[in-house]
Amino acid sequence: MAGSSAAFVHEPINQAIQEIRLISIIPETTGPIRCNLTHVNLQSNPTPEYRALSYVWGPPSPVQEIQVNGHRFLVRQNLYDFIYAFRERLYKFRGGNGYEDEVQWLWIDQICINQALIGERNHQVKMMSDIYRRATYVYVWLGKPNGSTEATMKVLKCNYRRYHDSETLTKSSKTSSKISGYGTSIRAEDSISLPALRHFFGNPYWLRLWIVQEIMLARYIRVMCGETLLSWDELKRFCSSTLPNVYSDDVVPLQLKWLTDHALSARHYSYAELLLTFSASQCENPQDRVFGLQGLIPDAERAEIDYGKPANQIFCETARAFVDSANSMPQAPFNRSLEHLSYSGAKETFFSDATMILMQETEYDLRLHLVNVLMTLGDNMGMSCSERPDAKKMVLALEAIRAMWQEVASYCERMSSDDFVFLYNMQREARAPAAPAPAAPAPAAPPNPSGYVLIMKLLDLENMMNRLYDNLRSIVKEFVSNMLYGTEVGTHA
Repeated sequence: MAGSSAAFVHEPINQAIQEIRLISIIPETTGPIRCNLTHVNLQSNPTPEYRALSYVWGPPSPVQEIQVNGHRFLVRQNLYDFIYAFRERLYKFRGGNGYEDEVQWLWIDQICINQALIGERNHQVKMMSDIYRRATYVYVWLGKPNGSTEATMKVLKCNYRRYHDSETLTKSSKTSSKISGYGTSIRAEDSISLPALRHFFGNPYWLRLWIVQEIMLARYIRVMCGETLLSWDELKRFCSSTLPNVYSDDVVPLQLKWLTDHALSARHYSYAELLLTFSASQCENPQDRVFGLQGLIPDAERAEIDYGKPANQIFCETARAFVDSANSMPQAPFNRSLEHLSYSGAKETFFSDATMILMQETEYDLRLHLVNVLMTLGDNMGMSCSERPDAKKMVLALEAIRAMWQEVASYCERMSSDDFVFLYNMQREARAPAAPAPAAPAPAAPPNPSGYVLIMKLLDLENMMNRLYDNLRSIVKEFVSNMLYGTEVGTHA
């Protein structure tokens, strides 16, 4: 595409008010994609009508060129595909019918936010809940279509119409028994292959973290693939009623199941519940693990949005907020929320492993988890503590623990399969009901050398594991205290 002479430069946003940028796409069928961009105040009366886009950014390359206010602007491929399809649809339903003057304004973060300015990103992300809540409706963009995608969407639309017709008939006639289940099954002529359904519901969009608040805050939702549109009700009906009756239950991602059950509802959710529910969702920036759900929680619970802070600091501040509010929170969601934070972008740090240990609810779980933690603890510990004044002491203590664990592991390696079989039999006999006392005492069995050695090994193993656990627990508590509060355990100002 031929480029214009100069790159587009954003004019500053007025951060003293609720100002955002909106773009309109000029409806044409040929030539470069041309857009107009303007600034609007969401506090103005009346609020300007606009649509908001919910989509996946996709990989940073390739990029495509469009024109914004007559200047060159680069967008990622998936957004370019949406703008191209939207322009075609605009021309077909507006420009091609003589309604060129009717403008449709869009809010698209990739264009409407100056992504190079952290201060502006902070300001606009804080406003995200208002932006999506005030949009006339939200476009959900699933990308360019293929043959199976378009066919799937058509079946979903037909299925919803059949369901809607059955509802009308049920209210007005005596045939309700005859049409029971109408709209919860698929006619032969409307059948969809399981691979086609998996392709549709396996779209990366459904796994994205940001879509949760974008969909939950929307007044109306239109799912768009190419030029084909699907209402949220059409999608929801298929997922909740038809799909479970016809196909296996694992076709729809868990995140989409949750959204079809809860979207467009007025219920409020706790931060802990949201972190737990969407712990497996995907986002490009690790900070978005915390920031991406802020629009769904009360203002008092929201974290400070600052993309200038490293992810580890954001996770620690959020964990500290959970710790400070633990007395007023149910313990299980609180613990699981810390687990979500520990497995976020800071997964490769010692803080993650430490959090995982401290959240375990029983000592038995702690000991089981110890093995997994120690597999990666050494390198992570050195990395995250390298700049701390107590790093040397921590790393030396860790090295002692690792040496102890290697000794434990060597015992395990020397234990033969016969030893483990013997141990299993001992445990099974210990759990069995006590047998009645024999009439006469049985002769003493000769000592089992193999069993005796095994018991000695197990006693040594238990002693070392106890020492290992106690040492590690004290180090973890001290380290997490430093991370959260900047003070050592037992230290006073």
